[in-house]
Amino acid sequence: MFEQDAINSEAQLRKIIPNYPSVMEKRIKTELDAVSLEIIEHSSLLALAYSPKDNQTSETALGGNDKGINIISANKLELLGNKQIAITLDESYGLSGKPLRLSLYFLIAGVGHGLRINGGARKQGGRYVLDIDYLYLHCARAAARAELWSQLAEVAPCSAAKEQEPSISESLGKASYALLKTSSAQGKLELSPRGDKPGFIQRLDDNTLFVPERPGNKVAVSLRNVLSNPQMQLLIIIPGCDRLLRVSAEAEISTAPSLLKNSSVNSKPAKLGLLLRHCTYEWVYSADLKTLKAKSCSEGMPKPQLRSFAKAFNEHISGTGLKAKLTEVVVAGVIKKDMRSLY
Repeated sequence: MFEQDAINSEAQLRKIIPNYPSVMEKRIKTELDAVSLEIIEHSSLLALAYSPKDNQTSETALGGNDKGINIISANKLELLGNKQIAITLDESYGLSGKPLRLSLYFLIAGVGHGLRINGGARKQGGRYVLDIDYLYLHCARAAARAELWSQLAEVAPCSAAKEQEPSISESLGKASYALLKTSSAQGKLELSPRGDKPGFIQRLDDNTLFVPERPGNKVAVSLRNVLSNPQMQLLIIIPGCDRLLRVSAEAEISTAPSLLKNSSVNSKPAKLGLLLRHCTYEWVYSADLKTLKAKSCSEGMPKPQLRSFAKAFNEHISGTGLKAKLTEVVVAGVIKKDMRSLY
């Protein structure tokens, strides 16, 4: 079923998603800049994917980022006090003793854009030091489509008692935001946000899901990873629940007409999506997510005073000199157009 609609090469993929503009290469940095530091400082949640070096086995986790990062230098940082993430990393590191490949994704309460940092980490004195390979900003489209922070602010946290665990189908029907973990053939991990209307992750049967792809930056890192390594995970935030649903599966890129039609929003079907086979499900409790949700319900979701994404992205790729001043208006216009074209 659907095999005839699978995409098996980047050449096939690029017939549907045109190649990205060369300026997008400038968003990839090897050192922290002022924009990156601002996001890290104000981030509320930290998601990560990790695996031992040269090992395709990897997991995803989500925790708070309250004073959880220490900046050692422009290309080195230290993961500090988040207990949940430390335990998660220790389990993997203890099995191999090898450096861990990490992909971090920083989220700021009330803000749509985020920051991804990839690198290799080694345990030193009970803490993990990450040597940064590269980092870049993510736009706000996934969070905007999902209305992520308003969902968290409006729904009270649910009990984490196992006997009250919701059904998979009900949970997927509520879910509007997830983090997708993929890895390249060489084992380099990537975390990428996915956001859409509640229920956008279609459950075709007990072990098969479909996740539509929406307009993005055309770099398509996650999709290209799937072409070479189909093993992936989704870490799904469920509104009203202080646990995450972690889905492990084998993915393929599909253009099956029936799946795309069922993914339509505003009469616009997706052009392609990820068909996830052999899915396994695991509930992951997050005390940090519970705290954030409880706080948002009682105090609202305050938005920190940050650079706009347009200004942040422009400074990230062009710096703060004369060139940045000249390009800021153009970049702002492009981003404004993108935010009007969520589908």
